[in-house]
Amino acid sequence: MIANIDRIQQNIRYTKDWRLVLIGHSRSFRIKRVYTDQLLYGKYGLSKAMRFLKLPRLFVKKLRSLDDKRIKKAVGSYLSFYERKAILKRKKLLLKEIDEMIKGKGEEQVL
Repeated sequence: MIANIDRIQQNIRYTKDWRLVLIGHSRSFRIKRVYTDQLLYGKYGLSKAMRFLKLPRLFVKKLRSLDDKRIKKAVGSYLSFYERKAILKRKKLLLKEIDEMIKGKGEEQVL
C-alpha cells in the first residue's frame, strides 16, 4: 500500500518477542504511474515474489473501508493529496487481486 521501493533486509528488524518492525520508509509513498498502475508485489506486481496466500478477514474489511478521509485523519499533513491518492489507487489494485483470489479459490480459502 505504501509502495516502499527500498524494502531490503537491512530495513527489517525484530523485537525480542519476534514481532516484525519495518524501518527505512524514506522511499515510500511513491506517486509515479509505475507505482500506481501496479503493485510492487503480487500476481500483477513488479515482482511476483512475496504473494499472499491467505489474509485476515478483518484486514480486508478495513481495507475496503479505507478512504481519503481516513488516511488524512491518520497521517495529518505528513502525506500530500497526491500521495494519499496513490495509496487509494494501490488499494483498488490490491482489492482486485483479493477479489480474483476469492472468485477462484473461494472466500474460506482466502480469508
